[in-house]
Amino acid sequence: MEREELGAALREHAYLEGDFVLRSGRRSRYYLDKYRFETRPDLLGPLGELIAEAAREFEPEASRLAGPELGAVALVCRVEDLVTSGGAAVEAIEALREAGLRVRTAVCVVDREEGGADELARVGVRLRPLFRASELLSQTKSAAKPHG
Repeated sequence: MEREELGAALREHAYLEGDFVLRSGRRSRYYLDKYRFETRPDLLGPLGELIAEAAREFEPEASRLAGPELGAVALVCRVEDLVTSGGAAVEAIEALREAGLRVRTAVCVVDREEGGADELARVGVRLRPLFRASELLSQTKSAAKPHG
């Protein structure tokens, strides 16, 4: 599956509109429901391939991949499904570092672009998203426009 097709599939299966309160406490007019793509083997395969490519490209000497106990466990540098403020990722990075691991890069499926990359940078970790929310949202808006 090509990257553009994968982005379209993520939008189709995970993008919801409404009034949502995120884990960070922020309100959002949209939600990307990770369980709606993490439970689809047809999407997990291509996502896993992109994550592996990102790990090879950005951390070629990495010996381990880590993911949260719940959520991105099927996706398992540091692997996240969605990053908003970066709080959960920073907590996990601190735990990994306490265990003696070195964490320099976090790969995520979608960066909501709401400060997570900056928060990770504060602890010396670079965020490498497969997709950015603005990219998925702009394609959602263009798909909703009538053609004629």
